[in-house]
Amino acid sequence: MKPSDLYTRAAASNARKMPLFTPQGEITDHYLEIIGRDSDEFQRASSKYQQTLAIIEAIKDPKERGEAARRAFASLRAALVVGWSLDAELTPEAAAELCFEAPSLAREIDQFAGNIANFLPRTAPDSSTGHAAKSS
Repeated sequence: MKPSDLYTRAAASNARKMPLFTPQGEITDHYLEIIGRDSDEFQRASSKYQQTLAIIEAIKDPKERGEAARRAFASLRAALVVGWSLDAELTPEAAAELCFEAPSLAREIDQFAGNIANFLPRTAPDSSTGHAAKSS
């Protein structure tokens, strides 16, 4: 194994479709195109998020500070969305609003983006390297 066999940064920039479900759990015909957390794009957004948090800490009102922190976190997750099939133009603001107003969807986006296997080339399983099933 070479060190480069473990590299994930470039693969994480290859957007993948994540199917969308209604809040009731029904599959839709719509999807989001998501990049991985290892991508350069997300790493830049993460750095910007850290800078934003430093600014937010200066907000005196706790309620206002909490709202600003939640919106900043929604914007960070929205940076993972690079395309969609929704009936609205994709803008950073629209993606951030989606993540803010649909927190469970934002968590799904984060989980999808954090699973590097979603972004790696898919290969057929090699049965010769798998574990044999034990018979009883």
